[in-house]
This record gives sequence, structure tokens and C-alpha cells, in this order.
Amino acid sequence: MGAGFSESDASRDAVRFIIASGRKRIGMIGVETTGHRRLIERVNGYRNAMAQIDDPGERLVLMAPECNGYKAGAEGLQHLLKHWPDLDGVFCMTDILAAGVLFECHRMGYKVACEIAVMGYGNYDIAAEVPPGLSSVQTPGSFIGEAAARLLLARLKGDTDVERLQELPYKVISRSSV
Repeated sequence: MGAGFSESDASRDAVRFIIASGRKRIGMIGVETTGHRRLIERVNGYRNAMAQIDDPGERLVLMAPECNGYKAGAEGLQHLLKHWPDLDGVFCMTDILAAGVLFECHRMGYKVACEIAVMGYGNYDIAAEVPPGLSSVQTPGSFIGEAAARLLLARLKGDTDVERLQELPYKVISRSSV
């Protein structure tokens, strides 16, 4: 039994959202994924969306070795722009990395959404507060625990009609960064 959502599908849909805004040269900034299935799935979703526009996305994936902070987002953007100055979108593995990208865009004089679209993941509190407003993937975190508890209780009661796997909805939240 299990309850959850597809990290790959959520990331794919977030990148498709950026593509739908007219962007084609979209980089990804993440953190090292070794042993982290959820993070690997986020990269897979990015690559899947990029393949649909005939770009495998390989050249634009940057994985920070350890730091998952604002600085890693800022440095990631600098790296992507150094190697691909025509970059017009960034998908980040977390909202913290994406906020770092927004801060760096401001420092570098890039107009977010006009010149570079930025998408985060997690819909953390900062996403709604940081200017110009960070588009993000809202995941069903608290609902996963509730759904898992309901499944477990039904199993303990002997209910055989209960679904063994429950897929929960995620949502791409649109704000002014895309």
C-alpha cells in the first residue's frame, strides 16, 4: 500500500509550463542526486519535457555537489549563463535554489519572466513572498501522511475494497516569474 505522487510527472509538467510561455532553452539546477530517488525522478521529468521539444536537456543540467541554498542557485545561474548565454528559462529542484536564481538575476540586471523564466519546486512560503513571485510545484506533502494513515487503518480493519495505491494531486502554481 502507498500514497504519493509522481515526482517525474510534476517536474515534467513544471518544465512544460515554462515551455508553454515560449521558452526553449531551459536549464535545470539541482543538487547531487546519488541515492535520492525523488531527486532523480525530478531530473527525469525535466529531461522528458525537454525531449518533447527535441532537446534532450543533457547540456543544461547543473547539479551542485552539496549545498542546497540560495548561493547554490546563484552560482548555478552564473554557470549556466557562462556556458549557454542564450538561456531563457531555469527549472530548479527546490524553491530555495530558485530564490537564489531570482536574487542573482536581480544582481545581474536580468528581468525575470521577460528575459529568464524561473520555476521552483515545493511551493515553500518564500515562493509567494520573493519578488516577483516564484512559480512553483505545490506537492501534496501533508496529504500523503493522511492518506497513508487512512490506508493503514482500513487494512487493520480488514477492509479489502480499499485501493492499495493512492495517487495524490500536485499542482503547478503560476506566479510572475514565468
